[in-house]
Amino acid sequence: MTENIVITYRQVPINAPPAFSKVVTPDLFSSIKMKAVDVLFKKAQDGADWSGFCYENDFTETGEVVIDIKWVQEHIYEPSNKNILKIYLHECAHRLLPDMSHNAVFFALNLLLFLRADKHSKNLFHTMNLYDIQDETDIPKCLDWAYQIAHKYVDSNKTAEECAEIFSTQYTEWCTWIDGADARAATTRKKWLDLHERVRDLLLQRWMFLVVGCLLGLLIRTLIV
Repeated sequence: MTENIVITYRQVPINAPPAFSKVVTPDLFSSIKMKAVDVLFKKAQDGADWSGFCYENDFTETGEVVIDIKWVQEHIYEPSNKNILKIYLHECAHRLLPDMSHNAVFFALNLLLFLRADKHSKNLFHTMNLYDIQDETDIPKCLDWAYQIAHKYVDSNKTAEECAEIFSTQYTEWCTWIDGADARAATTRKKWLDLHERVRDLLLQRWMFLVVGCLLGLLIRTLIV
């Protein structure tokens, strides 16, 4: 019989790994207009398929996000500024949207952060892919919405936290509008059909008046003769 083993740890502030502090700087937070989110570095198990993750806030100590330490350890991987920023900002977007997963709102906020961070890692937004919007069913339509709203606010004075709220609200309104599209189309079709019927009736009446007029004209002409 084996003894039960309990493993525990206590989070304490330490100096960030040089590769991380090199790219995640006060200037970055100023550029993306976001408050810093704490990071917990953990070593993933061999073969684990994750680079970072974001616990639900209730399961954290300070609202921290988690990054696999291999991405900032020079003796394992050569640290890449682009990869570090991509993972960190991706998880920050999750922290700012606790009720969202990989839907259009998340994609829009992640895109906003990447665009604002462009001077720190050129074309960072090129690293985004369909994984970041995989929860949606109509991906083309949702990509269009996310792209438009992200670009609408990227140069605004709104903070990332404010954008998260705005995007969430507008997404709900947009979904409601999309859900009513069929009903609106049916209403529009009915209006056009009704209009078509009215025009057809008017044309029919005009032809009837014309025929009656011609007949009366012929009758009068016959009587005169």
